[in-house]
Amino acid sequence: MSYGFNRSAGYSLLQTSVAVAIMAAAMAILIPRLDVLIDDSRRVQVQAVGAALQTSVFIVREQWRSKVGYRESTPFQLSLQGWPLGLRHDVASAFDDQVIDVERCVGLWKTLLEDDSPTLTTGDDPSADFRAGVVDNQCRYFHQASADARFIDYNTKDGQVSWHLN
Repeated sequence: MSYGFNRSAGYSLLQTSVAVAIMAAAMAILIPRLDVLIDDSRRVQVQAVGAALQTSVFIVREQWRSKVGYRESTPFQLSLQGWPLGLRHDVASAFDDQVIDVERCVGLWKTLLEDDSPTLTTGDDPSADFRAGVVDNQCRYFHQASADARFIDYNTKDGQVSWHLN
């Protein structure tokens, strides 16, 4: 009966070094690819939110076109062409499409998308997905994770929703 140490058990220094080298090489390959995947996911998020906003705008307009009296039942003030201008309490009349403000853009976002995801801010809240603003008298929703390089525009005059994925 022998209670000595078995020298063949465990890994040698050479085996451990090779394993660490392989893991380091794998990390060197995967980390840059991870950055690309994160950037792609941010681009897809902007595109998906833009498409959802566009769909909601078209649904509101189609309901307006198909229903007599829809102007009275909707939470939106609609333009004479049926495009959402803003929430009723933010907009005076169907002719009030001249000056767009951030509060109107926030109201449109929250009501058209109908949930709190993705999140929206008007200030510098870094935890929000998007930040509302007004550019060229249109609502612009800047994607904060992309340093505002990607954004969604909504033009209340003609109902156009576009997204920019630089």
